[in-house]
Amino acid sequence: MDFNTNQENNISLNGATISFASKSFSEDIVHIDVSYHDSNITTQVSFPGDFTAIENNQTFPITSYGFFHLQLKDSQGDKVTLLKNAHLSFPITQGLNLTQALSLWSYNEETKV
Repeated sequence: MDFNTNQENNISLNGATISFASKSFSEDIVHIDVSYHDSNITTQVSFPGDFTAIENNQTFPITSYGFFHLQLKDSQGDKVTLLKNAHLSFPITQGLNLTQALSLWSYNEETKV
């Protein structure tokens, strides 16, 4: 899907939303491929890596309650740079009792972590 970056954009998928402020990219038009995967999905979803995280040079396992997979590209198919923060919103997994904020992790394709 292509969107005009000169205006605010809200993209919703399966109850999850990603929002970009106006002028979040240096390009005027950005192509986005996005999918959201809920941890309650019963079908096999392929996720790279082994669900480990690195923080302060320590490796530890993480638990997933769902994840976005998105790729942002310009009209030539090249990766684009996000200039402003994006807002991500995920539905709460059914039966999950949240007593604190959850950490948001990103997957590094180069290090595979």
